[in-house]
Amino acid sequence: MIPKAIAIALAYLQMIARNRSFLIQMFVIPIMLTFIIGQAIGGGSDELPDPTTTWRVNIVNEDAGQLGLRLIEYVKKTPRLDVQVVDRQTAMDAVAR
Repeated sequence: MIPKAIAIALAYLQMIARNRSFLIQMFVIPIMLTFIIGQAIGGGSDELPDPTTTWRVNIVNEDAGQLGLRLIEYVKKTPRLDVQVVDRQTAMDAVAR
């Protein structure tokens, strides 16, 4: 059973190794996103970020259940986040800006 699983895994790896777009999605994009986000939040410098800086986060709760409400309350406890519960259109407008 194990040799068959290994053969299937190797065949799958050979198949994805031939697909250049998959390799880009698997390796290049995560590295680029890590770099961009690191630069956006102050990575790469020796100075400490301003401790009074807050980040505004818009949350769209389309679940309307207890779990969604508990998650929002948990995120609101983060001191450096300015959490706003908004509707979908307001969030889409904020992203478009």
